[in-house]
Amino acid sequence: MAGCPRPLLRAGGYEDLGVALLERDGRDEAAVLLDRAWEIYHDIGATGPLLALQDTMRKAGFHRARWAPAAARPANGWGSLTPAEVRVARLISAREH
Repeated sequence: MAGCPRPLLRAGGYEDLGVALLERDGRDEAAVLLDRAWEIYHDIGATGPLLALQDTMRKAGFHRARWAPAAARPANGWGSLTPAEVRVARLISAREH
């Protein structure tokens, strides 16, 4: 993986292998790989994958000296709604037509 010139693919490979090792009790090796993936995502500004990986790492009980802050949700507009709220709004909108 280290020779891959595409950082997003390389990080995804580290993440996939790390998650697979977690499922097979390879916690120490998983920690190294997941941390490596986190660093790559952080360095290239891949916020979505980074935040998803952080969630996976936290649920597995891993700790980092620093975590990336979660992106703030807008205060208004469609972006401020949760997925459930969006579904409800669409259902209401569909009934009115």
